[in-house]
Amino acid sequence: MLDSHAVYERVRHHLLAQQAVSEDETGSCRLRGYQGRKCAIGCLIREEYYDPALEQLGISYLRSYPDSPLLQALAASGVDVRSKAMIGLLIELEDIHDGTAVSDWSCRLEWLGRELGFVDDTAG
Repeated sequence: MLDSHAVYERVRHHLLAQQAVSEDETGSCRLRGYQGRKCAIGCLIREEYYDPALEQLGISYLRSYPDSPLLQALAASGVDVRSKAMIGLLIELEDIHDGTAVSDWSCRLEWLGRELGFVDDTAG
């Protein structure tokens, strides 16, 4: 199972390598967008557990729906979704993808990493 630190690192590396929002032709954010792009949550879901029906499920609703197919896909993909802290992290990461300019992703991800104790404040 991936813990919070592993999830943070996987998503951080993915987003900074991709350098583009995962969206559909209308500009709506998607778990899987065109050109093979994936959002912060989409990059955590293994191919065999992805279903286009998951696109209709927002990550922010996970706190209210613990049996959500999206949570089930994440759990099957090795993400430990049983804790409130993990759900909070997933929401934060998705907010960065959906609501932050790509040029600011690095800064926002570093800030989040510091807040969570994953990035050393004394480095640099």
